[in-house]
Amino acid sequence: MMLDGQETAEGLDCISIIESLDRLLRKHPGLRNILPITTAKVPIVKFYHVRTGLEGDISLHNTLASHNTRLLASYAAIDPRVKTLCYVMKVLVKLCDIGDASRGSLSSYGYTLMVLFYLQQRNPPVIPVLQEIHDGEENPEVLVDGWNVYFYDDLENLVSHSAGVCGVSPELNKHGLYLQWCLFFTG
Repeated sequence: MMLDGQETAEGLDCISIIESLDRLLRKHPGLRNILPITTAKVPIVKFYHVRTGLEGDISLHNTLASHNTRLLASYAAIDPRVKTLCYVMKVLVKLCDIGDASRGSLSSYGYTLMVLFYLQQRNPPVIPVLQEIHDGEENPEVLVDGWNVYFYDDLENLVSHSAGVCGVSPELNKHGLYLQWCLFFTG
């Protein structure tokens, strides 16, 4: 969550704001399992939306997460199988109870990156490495919290930049790609 007129979380009492959000969310009849986590580097409040069965969390000025979300949305826009495979992965991780970084496993985002990596390693790749596509000789830098979050986001012109690099791989539907994903990481 970004506050209008506030570029960063500097000067904000994020813990108090998260605690206030916690109190507000507890009044919503459609939310359950509301859990403020104020000791994290980026304080959040987690919740479960009963009607949809979706889990969510709210943080303040987590700019890195915003960039990561835009990156994932860009990959999903390139090929519809990306979204499907990532969703299947999230369901599997949830069913196996192995998606909690606070307990020593990978985060949901980590598993999503595994799906993207696999799709980039296929021959031909299903999706390009957006962080490696750019105009000019030098790799662009967009630094957020010390991390370079640059990626090529001009999807309308992506074909001209990745011609010959990515193939649609239509011979494999989402089910075939999922099976190949399993074999890729186990073989």
